[in-house]
Amino acid sequence: MTARQRVELYTAPFCASCDRARELLGRAGIAFTEIDLSRDLERCCEPEALTGGRSTPQVVIDGRPIGGYAELTALDRTGGLQALARPASHGVGGSTDGTAPPVARDPTMQGLVA
Repeated sequence: MTARQRVELYTAPFCASCDRARELLGRAGIAFTEIDLSRDLERCCEPEALTGGRSTPQVVIDGRPIGGYAELTALDRTGGLQALARPASHGVGGSTDGTAPPVARDPTMQGLVA
């Protein structure tokens, strides 16, 4: 059985970067759950708790904060989005123990990159 990583996109209305993040994920063929913070007030503090950031969009993959649109595009440039679009062959991220693959922090950015 194959598994896909869970991608959550925290958004707000009238957010151009949110629109671009949606488009980028869609173009890459990545299924994601969008959490519109203006409509789901119970979850409004989640992005800050997860990522330390209050801006939108915020991208979280399998509970790990990636960052915003800039970090998402950096992940795309390094091929990380294409890896998310493919089902893993052994657990999440292709590992044999069901854990996600290691993610390194890019020293030039706040988010995480694959």
